[in-house]
Amino acid sequence: MAGDQNADHRAERLLELLAQLVFKGMAGKAGDEGEITRTQFLGLRYLRLHENCTMGSLASGLGISQPAATKLVERLEERALALRERGAGDRRKTLIRLMPRGFHLSERVLREHSRQSSEMVSQLEAGLRESVVVGLEDLLERALPDARAAQQICLRCGPHHDPDCVVNRAHLAACGKPVVP
Repeated sequence: MAGDQNADHRAERLLELLAQLVFKGMAGKAGDEGEITRTQFLGLRYLRLHENCTMGSLASGLGISQPAATKLVERLEERALALRERGAGDRRKTLIRLMPRGFHLSERVLREHSRQSSEMVSQLEAGLRESVVVGLEDLLERALPDARAAQQICLRCGPHHDPDCVVNRAHLAACGKPVVP
């Protein structure tokens, strides 16, 4: 029993450390653009994958409130990374799109994040790498008890949606429908 508690504590600690490592890699220095926060990174990523989205879809996609999404967009606009425009067909709708500077920044940060992740994983022996992937997928499937939990952690990959993604599989198992990317 004590061994199980020790293993549980170690696993909890390792997951916290891994999350910290991933979050630190997603935000921070962005070249000439200065510092960006994790939320700004996620906003840029979402806007890059979902062109001309509405404030509501940005809030929903990031799992934040409408006022928080508005504040995020204001900060991105201040840095000339995004732009709000009135919808051509419906002037009541506000569309948000990345400006070229925001697109290039998101591309650079995503490329660096991908490079860091690949570098970290590639250091593992092939068999261990596969075991880690299978273990993480199994852990995520068990940690997503319902469709709502799957929706909350979905990365909203947009056109890059993978039907075999662990989050999509968990959502399908919970409610019989695929996750909305």
